[in-house]
Amino acid sequence: MRGESVVAWAGLSLCALLLGTLAGLVWWSARSQDDLASRDRDQRIASIRTMVASASAPLIASQNWPALTRLLIDAANDDAVARASIVLADGRTLASSDGGSESEAPTAPWPTLPTEAPGSFEVPGSGRALVDLQPEAPRPAAYANWELATGVAAVGVVGLLALLAVYRRLRKRLAGVGAVQEALQGAVRGDPIDSLGVHEDLGPSARAWNSLLAMLTDLRAHVAKDRAADALATRRSSRSDLHQACDALWLGFAVVDDHLCIRYANGAAAIFLETAREQLEGASVLSVIAHEPAQQALSAMARREIKQRRSFEIERDGNRGVLRLTIRPLRQEDAGVAMILIEDITQQRVAEQAQNSFVAQATHELRTPLTNIILYLDEAIDLPEEDSQGRSRCLNVINQEARRLERLVADMLSVSEMQAGAMALELGDVRLDRVFEDLQNDYAAQARSKSIELTFDLPPKLPVIRADRDRLTMAMHNLLGNALKYTPEGGEVAVRVVADEARLTFEVRDSGIGIAEADQPKVFEAFYRSEDARGRKIGGTGLGLALAREVVRLHGGEITLDSALGKGSTFTLSLPCARATDHAIAA
Repeated sequence: MRGESVVAWAGLSLCALLLGTLAGLVWWSARSQDDLASRDRDQRIASIRTMVASASAPLIASQNWPALTRLLIDAANDDAVARASIVLADGRTLASSDGGSESEAPTAPWPTLPTEAPGSFEVPGSGRALVDLQPEAPRPAAYANWELATGVAAVGVVGLLALLAVYRRLRKRLAGVGAVQEALQGAVRGDPIDSLGVHEDLGPSARAWNSLLAMLTDLRAHVAKDRAADALATRRSSRSDLHQACDALWLGFAVVDDHLCIRYANGAAAIFLETAREQLEGASVLSVIAHEPAQQALSAMARREIKQRRSFEIERDGNRGVLRLTIRPLRQEDAGVAMILIEDITQQRVAEQAQNSFVAQATHELRTPLTNIILYLDEAIDLPEEDSQGRSRCLNVINQEARRLERLVADMLSVSEMQAGAMALELGDVRLDRVFEDLQNDYAAQARSKSIELTFDLPPKLPVIRADRDRLTMAMHNLLGNALKYTPEGGEVAVRVVADEARLTFEVRDSGIGIAEADQPKVFEAFYRSEDARGRKIGGTGLGLALAREVVRLHGGEITLDSALGKGSTFTLSLPCARATDHAIAA
């Protein structure tokens, strides 16, 4: 019977769902019992280890080996422990539950053992030892008892009976829908409409389907008549498909005839030439393109003296951008003489200027640390051998400049990754206390050289978080380095860190020259340099803030800026704390 398969699949699906639920219940029960037994065994082993550790220290100190052995044998008698022993850090066994025992304690002091090791204890006058408990092998899981099995079987029987009742009701309700579905599948296969009807005794759905088939037959007849009528009619468009395609171009496009009159111009050409489109067509091209070399090339093309294309760049007055005109002669049989393509290359020119400025500034920035490294290296070589203090000073400066050079190169590589969209994070455990300790050490000398008061306000405890340490440190270096760079001598730079369970906030506040309100939205763009004369005098690549924002975004955080000219700036880095452990580490 048509439509029976739909109801059958519904019944089988419900049956499979019920059986799967019952199987999951049995598995979950067994798994819960295993987990409970495992936790109980771990707690008993921890309790025994603590008891043995507290009782072993005086026995070892008095070299009472028999009593110590009895203590370990008693510990091994527990069902959770297979063997108990007292060992040192180098693996030597002082005593064990299987009868092994030292006649006297090894010579003190013993090898060092971490104080946080589970089961470690202090033996007065000797050192630390460790209680080593080998657990018994876990026993096979005891699966659900007969009460659970009986309950699951009862639920299964009741569920199957209910499923049978639901199936019979669904079969009655969905017979018509299933028949219509199979008829639709036949229509997809290309069966004729006459064979797609269903028995009307299957219900309202079947009768509605048959009515729809009748309407479809009538509709096809009307469509055939309409198509025949449309084939006899001729429709002409006011504009050709070619003109519509040209209007869709983002480039300006115009065709010039041998009288240097514009025969066609698309909408983009009218916008670039700042003339209404109706006024362009039929106008002289020399009147709308006020560029003498381009006018001369068009005139030569009209005389068929130039057969190669020419390109010109026109800078419009009033900082209205740069246009590139490409003029190409057309063939002799074409309707026009020359074709003009107009392209706005303002953004390209701005990008090229920014990159050229970056290359020049980067060269200067790289030369400065290299020069300092060479100078202090020569000075260290020339110093007498007994002047260790002077040589240490030179090495410190060389180390600082090498780190500065390393950060510059890392910034250049990172900006290439950022522009290519290939910057990725290498997540790991990051100890924030060490990160901020390195920041203070790296910038303390620079702050002293400019008589800047550099302060760090850190919480008493800092967490260990999951992050990319190198890139996060680079972002913090860029923020703090900028603050010291743009703060005049005698100023202040304050770093404040707030870390809680949810977020880490790193705030850098300075009393520097500040940033104008118009420049604030742009300072996070790559290669951007403020037009402020005071900022222009200070070196920089224009990459630090752009890289810092990208790194913070990849971590799921954000950077905000609050600044005013002459009053300093405050940069705030905020990102969610993905903690590596559950315990904070003292700063």
